[in-house]
Amino acid sequence: RQLGEASALFPDWPPVIIAEQQLRAAIEQNEYQGAMSEAFKQLSNRAFLQAANAFERALMLRPNDEAAADGLAQVIEAKQQSKVQQQVRVAQNAAAQGDWQQAIDGFTALLKTAPGLVGVDNDLQQMQWRLALSEQLAALLNDPAVLQSDDQLTAAKKLILDINRLAPPFGDLKTQLPAATRAITNARRPLGLTINSDEKTLVTVL
Repeated sequence: RQLGEASALFPDWPPVIIAEQQLRAAIEQNEYQGAMSEAFKQLSNRAFLQAANAFERALMLRPNDEAAADGLAQVIEAKQQSKVQQQVRVAQNAAAQGDWQQAIDGFTALLKTAPGLVGVDNDLQQMQWRLALSEQLAALLNDPAVLQSDDQLTAAKKLILDINRLAPPFGDLKTQLPAATRAITNARRPLGLTINSDEKTLVTVL
């Protein structure tokens, strides 16, 4: 208040001018420090929007401030890392549950977000391989009659071996193997056939 009164009475007096400058600098410093403290607090809490807003307030007070600009860059990087980690969790959870298509979608999205992330290409290929095995196994169990074909029988035996060699995750692929193995075992098992003729029906055995 006293400074305001002095400024009104002696606006050009050097001590008043200096005092006003010091006061403005102190207010700016206090606001800047408050914005930076709030920004780092929000960043540590992973509240990225609030952290970015606080760093931007600091930059408005000090447009060329390296610390505030670096902090804003940290927010952008942390936000990107959080997105990547979330996508990794979604894809890995789907894989662990044997939801191959969802895992494929998850790893595909992850590749778009972080193209250089190590191992994702291999994870995607592994999920695609498991989906293909799952589809082949389902086709075999839905129609075991296809095993009458030599080629189909050979392919089915290879399918069983491929599934047995799988490392986790394998979902329910291995739990379905006993049914698939029985289908293969029974595919070419000779069956006894007794026909009692009623002398009226024509029977042809192929």
